[in-house]
Parts: sequence; C-alpha cells; structure tokens
Amino acid sequence: MISVAAIVNAVVSFLFRVVYTPLKWLGPFWSLFVISGLAGLLLVWIFGKVSNQDAITRTRNRLSAELIALRLFKDDLRVFFGIQAQVLAWTFKYLRYSLVPMLILMVPTIIILIQLNLHYGARPLRAGAAPE
Repeated sequence: MISVAAIVNAVVSFLFRVVYTPLKWLGPFWSLFVISGLAGLLLVWIFGKVSNQDAITRTRNRLSAELIALRLFKDDLRVFFGIQAQVLAWTFKYLRYSLVPMLILMVPTIIILIQLNLHYGARPLRAGAAPE
C-alpha cells in the first residue's frame, strides 16, 4: 500500500518538473530567478485568498492615521505617548490578521523549498573530479 506522503511527493515532484524542465536551458541562476518569481506570485495570490483583506485594509488605514497623529501631536508628550500606545495596539492587531495566512503559507513554501533543494542543492561528482 502506497502511503499518502509518497503520493503527495509524486504529485509535487511532477508539478515542479513541469515548471522546471522548460527552464533548464536558462542555467541555474536564471531558472531559479524565474521559479522564485512564479513562487512569489503564487504565494501572494494565496495570501489574498486566505486573509481577511477588508480587516487588514481597515487596520492598515487606522495605523496610518495613528502615525500621522504622531507627527501632528509631537509637542504634547501625554498625547504623544497615548498615540504611541495606540500604534502598538494597532500593529499587534495587524499582525494578528496576518498570522493565520502566514501559517497557511508555510506549507507551500516548505514544499517549494524542498523541491528547490532537490534540484539545486547538490551536484554529483563528475568522473575524475576531486571533491570540493
């Protein structure tokens, strides 16, 4: 009986080969550059789908308003420190909205990094070559 991990590995390896094979002729630097760009686009798209974009936008706008208030009220220390506390609170709220999508994005990122290591991590010795 084939394990689930073996099936997932076979599927992921096939998908990575579909992307990697046409890029082999570019050489390691440029093929890695293209694969990294494609992976970045994929991860940004996934982040947009799994995150609460409305809440992130509201929180980012409120944080921007608090930062503007810091500039406006820099002469009144009591107000200034109160606004700094609000900036800290809104920053933690922003991080809270980003935490779950980042945890979800760890799975495809680790899978991509494993595949990149399999293709770029080591080069076999050539006949007659000394180990480095």
